[in-house]
This record gives sequence, C-alpha cells and structure tokens, in this order.
Amino acid sequence: MSFYLGIARGALETARVYTVEKSRALLHGGQERSVDEPYVLDVYGDLTAKLWAVEAFADQVAAEGWAIHQDPDVVTERERGEHEVRVAAVKAHATEVALEITGGIFEVTGARATAAREGLDASGATSARTPCTARSPTSDARSGSSYYGTRSPNPPGTPDHWRLRCPRSSSSPAALRPPPAPRP
Repeated sequence: MSFYLGIARGALETARVYTVEKSRALLHGGQERSVDEPYVLDVYGDLTAKLWAVEAFADQVAAEGWAIHQDPDVVTERERGEHEVRVAAVKAHATEVALEITGGIFEVTGARATAAREGLDASGATSARTPCTARSPTSDARSGSSYYGTRSPNPPGTPDHWRLRCPRSSSSPAALRPPPAPRP
C-alpha cells in the first residue's frame, strides 16, 4: 500500500511544483497564472483530498494490524478475516487513487509537463499503471472482500467463507471445494 501511496504523493508534489513554477494559464481561462485557475485549484483539491483520505484509511488499517500482532493469541479467526478484508480494501483503494492521481495531474500541468526533462516521469507518474495493476490487479483485491457480506457472512480466512465462495474462473465441483486445512 505504501508503495502506491508513495507514487501518488511524489507525483502530486512534483506536479504541484511544476504548476507553481512553470505552468501557463489556460488560454481562455481569464487568469494570469495557472495556479489561479478555478479548474486547476479544483483538480488539485480533489486529488489531494483523495490522497489524504486513503492515507488515513491505510493508517487506520495498519494500526489494526499492529494491534493484532501485539497479542495474536487472543485474536479470533473471524477478527483476522475481517482485518484481511480491510487490508484488501485499502490496497484496492490506494491503487485506484494512485492511478487517478498519476493520470489526473496531466490534466492541469499541460502538454509540456510530459517532457522527460520536467521530472513528472521520474516521479513515477507515467509508470504507475504497471506496478499497480499488472502485478497485483485491484480486481483480485476487491474480489475477496466482495464475497464477505454478499455471498458469505464470514470473512476470508474462515472455513465457512470458503464453502460459500464461488471462484470466477471455474465452476467445476473440484474448484468449489474449500482449500485444504493447514497442517499443525
């Protein structure tokens, strides 16, 4: 998660500096500076608020994980599963926000900002899609948590959850069986 959030934060900060120092005002925007354009302010405000929200969510889930690791013997199977769902949710949301930010900054920085010399590429802005989605698709992160509460009243990681989960890729009886129980 912090990987995705780091890409987003770095891209947003690099774009902000570029906008303040180098961006031109919109042709028919009526402002002398880009940073005074209502559209530019709205986009930066929206992207910043989304980043702050997902960072707060990630911090909250991390604190929950820390509490689980402090005394793992008192944590129930259900509590572990519920935490797993929240980890998957924050990962999916962080990925989506990172992709939105790394694409959205180019709406307000202009075409010149895509030049390698401007540094937005170095911040990971144009290369965020590959590590965020190709290696770890957000649909995989969302699919586990979507079964919780819709098809299964039990969170992932509990035996009852696996009995009710229907894999997307196969409907054969063998694929519907729960995974083998862990060995002691």
